[in-house]
Amino acid sequence: MRLRSATVRSYRVHRETHVDFPGGLVLVSGPNESGKSTLAEALHRALFLRAKVVGEQPQAMRSRHGGDPEVTLSFEAAGHECTLRKVFRGASGTALLQVAGEPDRTADAAEERLAELLRSEEPIGGKGAEKKLGERWAHLWVWQGTSGRDPWASVGEQHAALARRLQASGGAGALQSATDEHLARQFRGIAAALFTERGELKTGTEAAQSAKAAAELRARADEAAARVQRLDEAIRAHDAAEDDTVRLASQERENDSTLRQTLAALARCDALTREIELARARLAPTDAEIARLGNAERTLAAAQAGHASAERALA
Repeated sequence: MRLRSATVRSYRVHRETHVDFPGGLVLVSGPNESGKSTLAEALHRALFLRAKVVGEQPQAMRSRHGGDPEVTLSFEAAGHECTLRKVFRGASGTALLQVAGEPDRTADAAEERLAELLRSEEPIGGKGAEKKLGERWAHLWVWQGTSGRDPWASVGEQHAALARRLQASGGAGALQSATDEHLARQFRGIAAALFTERGELKTGTEAAQSAKAAAELRARADEAAARVQRLDEAIRAHDAAEDDTVRLASQERENDSTLRQTLAALARCDALTREIELARARLAPTDAEIARLGNAERTLAAAQAGHASAERALA
């Protein structure tokens, strides 16, 4: 397949963008967020996504400029000159495919003929469309933010077809030159000398001895790491114990001060108690005199009452 030109309208940041693809390498440049990756995405969606797709896909394509996302492609595929126009508007999306020498096709017929020309699986739509789009022709596309990923996990859909095309075109023979065969024999010889049929290192070989030494070193390193960890834990425990010792010493000083204050208060209480007892002893005769005087006062009061009563009787 060879792209001739592309026109993208109302697709995310693009109001209307037209790009020609002459023969050879084409470089699309521009500042960040100017729509370079979006242009590549629009081409990919036009080729592999159904025009009548519903859900998140058409919403993600919508432009801030308004209108329905639209992509028109001119390309050559399987020896045919083709023009494709897709408008993504959910369930009412449209697809038009014009192939030189053939009648125009629309809707599902256009989608099916496009898949035949591209030698791809059926157009993508429905649930899981986002994941499937990431796998469609993944060996030819590098999406923004995914250049560091292993592409092998995403080429499953094309793997068998690519292998068949390579075998049919004699690619396997072309790739296996005399130098390749010589190197392959050398590698097979090295592998046979080092490994058993089960893929294990042969006993007594330098590689096996090195692997054994490496395993011993790893075991010693693990043991040393464990010792270091135990030492770190002991150091942390020692530091915690020192902190506790300082805290307890401070608390002990506070307790001693409190104890001294308490003992002094108890001594003052004892002294006051003794003073109270002495005062009570000194007051005992006074209490007796007060009691005697009280009795005398009551006797006097009774005599006065009797005298008054006698005076009244005499009167």
